[in-house]
Amino acid sequence: MLLSAAAGACVRQLAGEVPTLELVFFRNVVGLLLLVPWLMRQGLGVMRTSRLPLYCLRVFFAYTAMVMLFYAWGEMPIADVFALQFTIPLFTIMLAVFILKQQTDRQAWAACLIGFAGALIVMRPGVIELTLAAVAAIASAMMSAGSNTTIKLLTRTESVGTITVYSNLLMLPLALIPTFFVWVTPTMEQIPWIVGAAFLVPLVASVLHGGRRCRCSCRPAIPVYPDDLRRCDWLCHVC
Repeated sequence: MLLSAAAGACVRQLAGEVPTLELVFFRNVVGLLLLVPWLMRQGLGVMRTSRLPLYCLRVFFAYTAMVMLFYAWGEMPIADVFALQFTIPLFTIMLAVFILKQQTDRQAWAACLIGFAGALIVMRPGVIELTLAAVAAIASAMMSAGSNTTIKLLTRTESVGTITVYSNLLMLPLALIPTFFVWVTPTMEQIPWIVGAAFLVPLVASVLHGGRRCRCSCRPAIPVYPDDLRRCDWLCHVC
């Protein structure tokens, strides 16, 4: 909860000063470095896979979701961004039903529709102008749902660790190339915020999404996000 709030606050502090694509690149570098000790212990044998195309699809979803999320963090109240992220379960359920052919019940749909109604309250279409940041937050939720679905498909044959390493490894060139075109050399005052964002975001992902990946391997891809409400409470205070 607090880690999510701190990560969003670091990105928000750098908004307008360091390009979003550059921040995503730094995040990816740190995330990959954090996985090096695990990879050294396990050996390169864990990298054997025959599902590289699906990994590439997962990386596309994850990278796009991250860029959109970082942009939204920098342009609108962070608590509102996380409120809009409540639509992730709705999009994931839709993909689970139509792509994975899983069954769900009325209670799950009702809970997700309530979350979607909450997102509409935040966005208030027709009452205030629909901002690009709000659209980015919703797009991030949609891409995250796609990432969740591909993770579910990958866990049928791949380990959680292998999925994590491949995701960060394949994302590195995807994040590096656009960064060349927008690179801004950070100042000494910005470096601590960049380091904070680059370290906290993958740490949050490893704690939060790592647990979800483990559950994906043995449960249907109908997600439950019990910490999101508490995380919004922290964000209201921190940001």
